[in-house]
Amino acid sequence: MNRTIKDSVFTNLFSQKKNVLEMYRVLHPEDTAASEDDIEIWSLRNVLVTDIYNDLGFSVHGKRIFLVECQSTWNENMPFRMLEYLADTYSHYVTRNELDVYRQKAVDIPPAECYVIYIGEKKDVPKTLSLQDTVFHNSHSDIGLTVHIITDCDPSNIVGQYIAFSRIINGQAKEYGRTREAVKKAIDLCIKKGILTEFLTEHREEVVSMYDQIFLQENVIANHTRNARNEAMAEGKAEGKAEERESGIKKLIACLRSFDLPEATIRKQVISQYGNVDLHKYL
Repeated sequence: MNRTIKDSVFTNLFSQKKNVLEMYRVLHPEDTAASEDDIEIWSLRNVLVTDIYNDLGFSVHGKRIFLVECQSTWNENMPFRMLEYLADTYSHYVTRNELDVYRQKAVDIPPAECYVIYIGEKKDVPKTLSLQDTVFHNSHSDIGLTVHIITDCDPSNIVGQYIAFSRIINGQAKEYGRTREAVKKAIDLCIKKGILTEFLTEHREEVVSMYDQIFLQENVIANHTRNARNEAMAEGKAEGKAEERESGIKKLIACLRSFDLPEATIRKQVISQYGNVDLHKYL
């Protein structure tokens, strides 16, 4: 899935400072003094590096950085990905503020908080994920990073409303298929329930168009993936042989690259088709 399409509802919603401020107040309700003027959006975009960019990054009062990701599938690698985003964010911060990291005196950089808004169907997800618990498998490491998981559909705040909107979309898609009708019915239902009413009323047609593109890409990629694998098997190589498997992997990667997809998405698609694969020799 092309992330510029898949994440467009979330990123459009939180490209507005007033909505980012509402999110911040969910994360830190004790800070009643914060205003839109205190918000600076720091979201990374893949200008130089194709698969290093995050959903939402922002700072408040210039004293704390927040990284927020939206996930529809459960992914225990999120702490490692956040580490990548955070390193790149700090690199931009140092450059932008002309800080000299080679001087003897320590530079002054703001601390960070990392969050995942989980909109998927997995139950009993933990409240936090850490590098220590996931990629390091509880082995000692000097690197520590914790991601806070948000799953609450509280309709009184914008984060809960976005989660509710996403799950209503999924529910309508199960009932009516992945169609425009399902999206329109979901939007009507959300507006009726007071969920993201202003945003969905103002951007109704855009949201419908976004999901049109999502559903179209899902179908096209599924067809290309199936055809690429069938072509490899039709070459006459015995099923299960290393040659057939390698040919299939190469064809699948080639067709996915034709969509200009991020490397992380290509890796996920290949692994879903072929299981554990040493992708270093292909990518």
